[in-house]
Amino acid sequence: MDDDALEINTYSLSDVAKMVLPPEMTDGARWLSCRLNRGELSGYRVGRTWRMTREDVEDLIERHRKHPLPRGLSPLAWWEFGEAA
Repeated sequence: MDDDALEINTYSLSDVAKMVLPPEMTDGARWLSCRLNRGELSGYRVGRTWRMTREDVEDLIERHRKHPLPRGLSPLAWWEFGEAA
């Protein structure tokens, strides 16, 4: 194999759960698996085993990040504004 070949790090669901999910979530790997099966998260499957890349993990964090509302808008106004746009 070429020394300059791209190295891709992948993570098991239990690794991802330990890295980013709260410790009180007792079955984080199952939570991730359900969302991967529904297509809510990105990842790939090898046989019956799900794997996630660093980009997949970053996407998971971004999808669940709470973004502040623009100044002066209530949550309802923001939702209505978003629907109108």
